[in-house]
Amino acid sequence: TTLFRSFQQAYYFLDITIPIHSIPWTMEYVNCLVNSGDFRALQIIDNIYNGIKPDENDEEPEPAIRDFLYFLLRRKAYVLVEKGRLNEAEEIFRPMLEQPENSDFALNELAYIQKLREKKNKNKSE
Repeated sequence: TTLFRSFQQAYYFLDITIPIHSIPWTMEYVNCLVNSGDFRALQIIDNIYNGIKPDENDEEPEPAIRDFLYFLLRRKAYVLVEKGRLNEAEEIFRPMLEQPENSDFALNELAYIQKLREKKNKNKSE
C-alpha cells in the first residue's frame, strides 16, 4: 500500500502539470499511470499521442517530439501486453524493429510476447 500511495501522490502533482505541456513531466505522468496500473492509461496515452503526432503530409518532427512519440508507443504497447492484448501490442512493436532507437526494445518485447503465447498454449494443452 505504500507504493500505491506513492503513485497516488505522484499522480496528484503530475496531473497538475499536464497543461504546461512539458515533455519530461508528461513522461513522468504517463509512467505513473502505467506503473500504477491505472485503467485510464491507454486512453490518456492515445489522447496525448493523437494530439501531437504529425499528419502524413507533415515534415519529420523535431527529435525531442519524435522521441516522445516513440516513448508513448512503447508505454502503450507495454499496457497492451499487461492487459493480454498481445496482437495489438505486436502491431506496435513490429514497425519499431526498423527504428534504430527502438529495435532492441521491440525485439525483446516481441520475444516476451512469444513466450507468453507459448506459455498460454502449453497451459491449454495440459
